[in-house]
Amino acid sequence: MTRRARDFYLVILVAVLVNSVLWLDSFDRYLNGRYHIYLSQYLPDSAFTPARVLREAIASNDDVAQSLSVIPVAYANKIAVSAVVAAPILPPIAASTPTSGEDDKLVASSAPNESQSLAQKAVIVRQQPAAQTDGSATQQELAVADTAPKILFAGDSMMQGVAPIVIRRMRKDYPDGVFVDLSKPSTGLVARRYFDWPAKIKEESIKHGIQIIVMFLGPNDPWDIYEGKKRYAFPSESWEDKYRSRVDEVLDFAASNGIRVIWIGLPVMREERIQQGAKIENRIFQGEAEKYKFDYLPTENFLGSLDDPYTKYIDDPKKGKLAVRLDDGVHFTMLGLRMISSRVDELLRKREPL
Repeated sequence: MTRRARDFYLVILVAVLVNSVLWLDSFDRYLNGRYHIYLSQYLPDSAFTPARVLREAIASNDDVAQSLSVIPVAYANKIAVSAVVAAPILPPIAASTPTSGEDDKLVASSAPNESQSLAQKAVIVRQQPAAQTDGSATQQELAVADTAPKILFAGDSMMQGVAPIVIRRMRKDYPDGVFVDLSKPSTGLVARRYFDWPAKIKEESIKHGIQIIVMFLGPNDPWDIYEGKKRYAFPSESWEDKYRSRVDEVLDFAASNGIRVIWIGLPVMREERIQQGAKIENRIFQGEAEKYKFDYLPTENFLGSLDDPYTKYIDDPKKGKLAVRLDDGVHFTMLGLRMISSRVDELLRKREPL
């Protein structure tokens, strides 16, 4: 090999090594989400520092760019923002321009989430009436603020289909409500190095003064749990105890802060491991919800029992077989999503007037 060739290969090798270090955090996240392999279990935490710094810098720049694109500059001084909701909208909402006299106009601008594949994310900002000249709110405005519901939706890609439907329905009756959709694909309660649901729920609930939390997740969780060097093997008794403690992190916080919780259970799943996990998870979800006197919403009774073989269809007395599940054996057709959403909507309105 000539010296020139050796120099060329050396440059390539250095470039690969530098990129590997800078993007090690992202590579670990990819392996974690897709194959449930954790590089962080074998490499020291310091190895991820350059990648983490780079990721935080990029996220910071993205946040700034997004905040500048939410509201047209020409109208920035006319709008008092009372709620910001990141929600998948089907179909995507086009940007609109507020006009005079419209006190409840929605202003939307597209803000795609790089991890979102099923629906486009949008940032929704509600326009409020012009502020009083003396800076005080009217009694009517204060009354509306006190009665408007504040609901947070948390979960994985299953919730990404349910939340937008429920939010659309609720917004018709409660135009001044605050609806926060935090649904994020490939997340759960097991892997928390890159996304910690209990911590995120606490942060957003306090930020928005949330009254109700709706949870829907689980298919990403039937894997071993790692805490430092400690490993809880799925599906052992120690795994169940640890998973239950993570469910309780959410419920403890909600109970301590007077927040109501609706936890949606899982229906039959096609893949054996996910099916096995769903049985354990549902038992934990239901048991802990009842212990805290929260609501557990089962889906087995209308989308398929975990004790029965998996099927994409349900039998309708009038229409015959109807598809409620997608080919991946986890997610739902639009009919399935509407069935879940209608029950969530009914439960939200049932116990306490919003």
